[in-house]
Amino acid sequence: MQYPHTLENLGKQSGMLGTIFRKAKNKIQDPTKLDRLIKMIDKEQWATFPANVIGGAGQYFTPRPLI
Repeated sequence: MQYPHTLENLGKQSGMLGTIFRKAKNKIQDPTKLDRLIKMIDKEQWATFPANVIGGAGQYFTPRPLI
């Protein structure tokens, strides 16, 4: 399956991208379920979700609709 290899390669990248994906693990073993999840994520209009900023110190929190 390509997904674990992609996670591993992303984790080897420099900067923030590598930091985000370092030690990432694929918990979804069924390729069909992974495909469905990706399609669900792709349907979302992520730019319409407001970013919640608290305190002005650069701390960002996950918007309630995503939780």
